[in-house]
Parts: sequence; structure tokens; C-alpha cells
Amino acid sequence: MSINVSGKSLSRISVIDDLKDMREALSDEIEDLDLEPMLLAGPLSNCYDTFKQIKSISDAALCDLNLKVRNYANFSGAQLVAYCSENSFPGVLITSNIANRDTIDNEIRPYLDGIPVMLLHSEVGEDIDVLAHAIEKSAKEAFNIKREESRVAWRTLIRFERFDENSRMFEVEIPAWDNPQDAPLVRLKFEKVPEMIRDRFLKEGKSRFFAQSNIGAEKYSQIFVKSFEY
Repeated sequence: MSINVSGKSLSRISVIDDLKDMREALSDEIEDLDLEPMLLAGPLSNCYDTFKQIKSISDAALCDLNLKVRNYANFSGAQLVAYCSENSFPGVLITSNIANRDTIDNEIRPYLDGIPVMLLHSEVGEDIDVLAHAIEKSAKEAFNIKREESRVAWRTLIRFERFDENSRMFEVEIPAWDNPQDAPLVRLKFEKVPEMIRDRFLKEGKSRFFAQSNIGAEKYSQIFVKSFEY
């Protein structure tokens, strides 16, 4: 059996997780969909070589967020899924917890534009149809067939409010965001904000800039900012 998206068949799914037990558990879920799991045992050298390996043996990737323990990889699952997306290859990110805002701000948001689907491990175990839908959704975005409205980026105002020295995060307001009650301010990593924008805020006191953001995002864990205008 396979998942078919616009004439393309997805039957082999790579599984990338630093824990052997989790790889095997995800493998079971994939087999329950009558798909073929392709487990990567590691260690994995870098995103580029890992992507080449994934692409050579499978049609989509299922990747855990935290890959850096046990010397399994020197990059995160968010980085790998985003790299897959950049290369028109379907990828689904799986994590244990998206309620931790430090994890979202530091590890996920910098790559969110390239992460079509993010699932909790518990969601995968509860209903295999959730996994099938996630693979199909990621393929539609990777193949430029459909990007969910909540992931479409629009030109919008970004208002810088403050810079937290301890966390090295900018806190910004996105006035046009449809659902700011989840968190009125969005945190952006220092190094992910262009130097010219940083200097204009920190040295010149300018706070209003335009950038691209998915202002239809439903949750704090889904909102991203990219492509600042200088």
C-alpha cells in the first residue's frame, strides 16, 4: 500500500530518532499503515548527507526533534525536516512536548517555515490515521500542491518591544496576527534577526519593521517570521 499525492506514490518512510525503542515504535505505526519503514540507526554526520541517504531509500521522512543525545546526530530534527522541505521532500517533525516555549523559541521557530507538520508522539500512538494525514499534508506542501492557510506568510508589520539579554531573544508584537491571545509577544532568536534590523532597534531605537509572517497561525507554536525588509 502507499499514500498517493498528485500521482506520486509514498510507500517507504524513513524513521529518524536517537532512541532505538522509539524508532521501533514508529516503525510499528508505519507498518500499521501498510507502509515500509526505513530506520536510520546513526550516527548521522550532517543534514546534507543524511538527506541524501533518506532520499535514496524512502519517499518521506518521520523525524524526532531531539537528535543530539547519544551522539546520534549533530543537528536537530527541525533542521532536518526544514532541509527536506527546501529540497521538495516530505518531512514530518515529531516531538514529545510543544508546550515548552523555550523549546519552541530556540529549537523549532527558526525552522518553522520549512516544517509542514508537527505531531506529538502521543498523537501518533493514538490514531494511525493522524500519521497518514500528516505524511499526506507534508507531501502536498513539499510538492507545491497545497500549503495550509495557517502556514501562508504575508507581508506584515513587526513591532519590536524589547530585547532580553538573558535569553538573547527579541520580543516582538505582530499586530495582524489573528490569534495573539495565546501569547501577545513572539520571541525571536538574536542570531535569526538580520544584523541591520538588530542594530536599528538596539542602537537607533527604531522598532517598526516589515517582514513575512503566517498571521493565520492558530497557535504560538505555529507562528514564524522571515524575510525582514531593510
